[in-house]
Amino acid sequence: MSIEEKIKNNSTVNKRDLISYLSQKAENHKNYKHYTKAYKIETILNNNTIYLSNGSNWNDLIDKKNFNSDESETINFGICLSFSKSESIAMWMLYSGNEGCMIDYDTKTIRAILDAKFVEMGNFVDGTFIPLKRFNRDLFDISIFDIVYYDFEKDRKKIGDVVYVKRSDETNKEFPKTKLDELTFHKKTLPWSYENECRLVVSIKKEVLGNDTGDTVAISFSEKLVEGLKKRTYDSPNSKANKYQESNLKNKINWDLCYGCEKGR
Repeated sequence: MSIEEKIKNNSTVNKRDLISYLSQKAENHKNYKHYTKAYKIETILNNNTIYLSNGSNWNDLIDKKNFNSDESETINFGICLSFSKSESIAMWMLYSGNEGCMIDYDTKTIRAILDAKFVEMGNFVDGTFIPLKRFNRDLFDISIFDIVYYDFEKDRKKIGDVVYVKRSDETNKEFPKTKLDELTFHKKTLPWSYENECRLVVSIKKEVLGNDTGDTVAISFSEKLVEGLKKRTYDSPNSKANKYQESNLKNKINWDLCYGCEKGR
């Protein structure tokens, strides 16, 4: 029986099997959308570098706590991508705004990132990444995996034993809670499921990092890949920049993210 069949049939699976399954799903995607502000997209394309955060500024408080817990032996740096084929209005509104952009990373670029020979850790200062340390491949782990979404309240009669778990169009209404508890930063609560998140993570052991720790990890890829990425970079549906590709939602939606705000504040 395959891992996928075990999970769907609610058979006994261990943590390693489950993470392997989520990684396998992630590596098979064709789309890895990154919605964010325009200046961040510019930094990525100009420097042919992707930047992973330690999660300290993430808006999901539970996820932020789990991502770098005090009990962890590593410091983790991640970036949240969406594997949906179509554009998401919610993702545009939440992460990009009216003047934001979206890079739809292709499989080739993601594989090149996963094969990185080194990473740099540092901080952004006035919009410029300042590296503090460089780590060769033997000093860090890098992985990509789909996030699973869970809800403890789908079946109150069985709470404590099983949980409701969702990944894309897959659901398991009686997933063992003990197995879910074994996952750390591979899960989020169900209200976030619209993101269809695929997460890229670099992990570095605390003993390797030492005391001088930055909040960002940078991974470079070739300039040749950037030319392809520019063809997969899109302006927000309401953007007036017209710098990248036109969103499929352009002229189809309209929102005012500052409705009721005092102009100029």
